[in-house]
Amino acid sequence: MLVLIPAAAVLAVLGGGLLAVLAHAGDGDRGDGFRHVELPAPKRSDARVATFLAGMVLLSVAIARGYPLFVLPLRHLLFSLDAQVVGVVGAYQQTRFLDPLVMGLVSGSLFLYVLIRRQSFFALAVGLVFVAGYLLATFSLGLLEVAAAAWLALPANAAYFLFDLGALLTGVATMIGLVAATTYLPARFRIPVQVSRLWPFLVMLLLLLSVVAGAGAVFHFAASVLLSLFPFGGFLMFLALPAIFVVFLLLGLASQRKIRPFPVAGRPPQLDVIMPCYNEEAQIAATLMAIDAAAGEYGGMVRVLVADDGSTDRSVEIVDQVRRRARFAVVEPVPGPHAGKAGALNRALEAATADIVVRIDADIIVDNGVFKPLPGWFENPIVGCVGAFDLPNFSLPAWYTKGRLFECLFNFGFSRLAYERFDGNNIPGTFQAFRRYEALALGGFVEGMNGEDSDLTFNLGRIGMLSVLDREIVIYEDVPQSLAALVEQRTRWSRAAFHLGFRHLPYNFREMTPRYLIQLRFLAIKLTSSLRPASLVSALIFFSLLPRTPFDLPRILVLIGGAVVVDLAAVTVLTLYYGFWRFLPWIWLWIPFQAVRKVGILGGIFSLPTRPRLEVRPRHRQTRATAGAHP
Repeated sequence: MLVLIPAAAVLAVLGGGLLAVLAHAGDGDRGDGFRHVELPAPKRSDARVATFLAGMVLLSVAIARGYPLFVLPLRHLLFSLDAQVVGVVGAYQQTRFLDPLVMGLVSGSLFLYVLIRRQSFFALAVGLVFVAGYLLATFSLGLLEVAAAAWLALPANAAYFLFDLGALLTGVATMIGLVAATTYLPARFRIPVQVSRLWPFLVMLLLLLSVVAGAGAVFHFAASVLLSLFPFGGFLMFLALPAIFVVFLLLGLASQRKIRPFPVAGRPPQLDVIMPCYNEEAQIAATLMAIDAAAGEYGGMVRVLVADDGSTDRSVEIVDQVRRRARFAVVEPVPGPHAGKAGALNRALEAATADIVVRIDADIIVDNGVFKPLPGWFENPIVGCVGAFDLPNFSLPAWYTKGRLFECLFNFGFSRLAYERFDGNNIPGTFQAFRRYEALALGGFVEGMNGEDSDLTFNLGRIGMLSVLDREIVIYEDVPQSLAALVEQRTRWSRAAFHLGFRHLPYNFREMTPRYLIQLRFLAIKLTSSLRPASLVSALIFFSLLPRTPFDLPRILVLIGGAVVVDLAAVTVLTLYYGFWRFLPWIWLWIPFQAVRKVGILGGIFSLPTRPRLEVRPRHRQTRATAGAHP
């Protein structure tokens, strides 16, 4: 019966984190829980991100230099607790192989996060409690895993893998609870789910767990045999993540059929294009002329509503010039004060009259055929949102353009297609076609937070409408041409993941949709990025400072190369499949581009404003009538 003690400890710690998420996510948001979010402005995070990364490197050096002092006491403690609390015969041998490196690095990253970010004494105290809770939960989980491995007579590698996986997932869960308890986040969207399709969520969850347990264990076992349970084997869990993810996507693509558009007869219906504009004089003329050419190819009426957001450059004048030159599209300015992108989008949406609305950003170049597939998609009453195949604007010369190409091929040509098979897609606002009536009934675009485009696809999913991506709709997007601009963009995107994750927090099984499961995966990736940008650097530190045999170095290089090659191989295949073979000499840019991307992810985490104390958000009354129930 003593085995119940660690089980109770795990449940208590993780349950406490869950309660923190459910009870306090959204505290401090003075918005209406529907269309408006009111949060403190995010803070610049450059210095904190740099300090965090430097701290992770120093932590790695300290662990490598004092590895016996770090590992042996923890192993001894696990061994003692296992003998006294679990008491399973045969578990002792398993415990000797448990490497607490992942636990040490995750707890170290949590501790650094708590100390480095600009915060109140309340947030500092709560953060330290969460770090202590993580250590307790991981120790307890380790005992349970060792007992399970011994009871099932699993090899030492299995206990090794389970311990590392448990330490990593518990760290992610701890970080989500820590963020919810100490930062200002959007309040939960208050429209209940009207259509429940729980089975796709359960199928996707089962698939994800099977891949993590199966592919991850195979990778871990093979690498452990290759390196003979080397002392820094905890890195196997981080190095296995790309391989696990690729296997999951492949199985997702193979397990469900893709939805297809319906045939359409007669004249194409009217389309209304809405476009936010704030100081876009450099690009907006080319964007509007490309839309005009696409309108000519479409054959039906296309009206472009350009919502100026208080521009101070020549944007308004240029829009007026294009309005007089356009041959096929009707360009109409929608003036207004500076109110942010979502406010401008809502003005344009309220001025629209067509049943199908297409949001296009002012720095996007569209192909001539982008509008032609839309009527067929929206003939299907279950389709609520359609996205495009994003590619970078190849006229932009910086190397970030090539890095973004490989990212687009992986995302829009692979991963998002797999998500779509389970209705797990979030459609970006670069090109986003949707139903006007349903969007207005759901409040339009949420104002006051990042991620208003994905928020709309979440809302449409709440009323049972699917979001799809059409590879025949091709657009070319702007890519930041400086390091600072790219990091700033990825910081906003990272912050959007947290805003969306907590705004659409499910409170019951009806709200557990595949789209939210994918959002949780996005959050997990962003939180493990608190380690992953430094993991390869830390690995090199360990490999350099720890004692090793003459055969360890080539084995280690094979292991790291295998982890990197998985991503590069997938991107290489996609580059050839989509006909971009001439960019293959630049494939190595995938690695530095991913590193910069991870730094931006950290920036999003550190830029979330911190709460000075516990707050209770006033509850706003809202009825289904004000929400606009789906007909």
